[in-house]
Amino acid sequence: MYKIAIQYNNALNYPLSFLPDSVYPESPFKATGNTNKENYVYKMLRDAFISLELDKENIGTTEWNPLERYVKPGNTVVIKPNLVLHKNYRKGHSDDTDCVFTHPSVAAAIIDYVIIALKGDGKIIVGDAPIQECDFETLITKSGYKDVVDYYKKQGVNIQLKDFRGVISRSDYGVLHQTVNPDAEYTIVNMDKHSEFASIGKDELKRIRITNYNPEELLRHHNENVQEYCVAQDILKADCIINVPKPKTHKKAGITACLKNLVGMNCRKEYLPHHTIGSAEQGGDEYCGKSRLKEARTKLHDAFCENVYNEKYLKARICQAEILAIDFYINHFTKDKTSFGSWYGNNTISKTTIDLNKIAIYADKNGVIQDKPQRTFLNVADMIISGQHNGPMAPEPRPVGILLVGENSFASDLVIAKLMRAKIDKIPTLNQLRADDPLIIYDKSNPIEIVSNDERWNGCTPTDLNDGNTFKYKSPDDWEECFE
Repeated sequence: MYKIAIQYNNALNYPLSFLPDSVYPESPFKATGNTNKENYVYKMLRDAFISLELDKENIGTTEWNPLERYVKPGNTVVIKPNLVLHKNYRKGHSDDTDCVFTHPSVAAAIIDYVIIALKGDGKIIVGDAPIQECDFETLITKSGYKDVVDYYKKQGVNIQLKDFRGVISRSDYGVLHQTVNPDAEYTIVNMDKHSEFASIGKDELKRIRITNYNPEELLRHHNENVQEYCVAQDILKADCIINVPKPKTHKKAGITACLKNLVGMNCRKEYLPHHTIGSAEQGGDEYCGKSRLKEARTKLHDAFCENVYNEKYLKARICQAEILAIDFYINHFTKDKTSFGSWYGNNTISKTTIDLNKIAIYADKNGVIQDKPQRTFLNVADMIISGQHNGPMAPEPRPVGILLVGENSFASDLVIAKLMRAKIDKIPTLNQLRADDPLIIYDKSNPIEIVSNDERWNGCTPTDLNDGNTFKYKSPDDWEECFE
């Protein structure tokens, strides 16, 4: 059975301090935050562990160690928040970041319980690969992540805060100027026959793309001979991954939650197929209806990316001007405005997402796929304030007041999707699993049971989630038919 904990608090906001507001029997440190304000996030996580009956015999004592089944002394533990971007790209709301990235108060509460499980011996890494234009220093400073990690370092904890990106970009009016991150450590993982792209024909593979990157670069890593990803070594060396997503609606995937959050363990974006060029009628998923105008735009965009890659910036600007003219016409004089895989017909990004989840579970420390899980896994989804409409980079806040904890990412995402009133059969990632795949990431024969402090969810299964106990989310543009 897959057991999912939903902890609810109607405060719908984050605490002022990441420290607990009281000293619990199991607390690793005696320091507390502002006791005039309850740290309900810390309490929500603690109560979720209790509801899941983790280390049930010791609950309420100094010996309680809820993460003992996941974390052992001497382990390396990676806490993987969603640190997509340092600001909100929604026009006029750049500082509205509570719905963009995982709040540090959630990560801090997890760190305390990892410390308990490590018993003074082991390493904690808090890390992610945000989008390449993200200003990581601004993000960790303004958000409070730097303060969190500095606090634990002062307590003698072996902890690091890492930017997994192999390349960092600066955008100059749409042209990306790239700088190699000298501190990035990664391993190329070849999934070969285990990849979701392995069964795709040679000609179709030539059509996969990621927006704003040279197509030749992507096709070096995904072709008839190889299916490979560039994975942070810290992920592969981890004994346990604690995945801490910020669930949002997503313009390319419908929703982003536990499964999609693992895209951030890939260090270089040119390894990540995001869409397949052409219309659905032509076997692609870049846009909906067949359009010669969009075909022309695609060719221009490929030329733009190639010119940027080769540092031919004048030619790139000429391509960019022509693209802008086509976009203006499409946006003002046509009905079908779908583009670059940002619509419900995108079946490419889901394959990438499932591939990376297989790697997280089955790749050994050297990046070789094995037939048995290589590390333990836990998800803690921050839905206290989640995101709706055009996430992941320009979301609107959707206060929900939920912290969701579950061991299986796919089962957790099924519950999250239902809470968002997404139609499960319309979300490609949740329909991507192959019955004959030996690398199992979700067993459909296992039932899902929800435990909660709120009677709306306690004892429910996903089929019990309905309009009375879920939340209305504003769908991404061109995904309207996929949400209730």
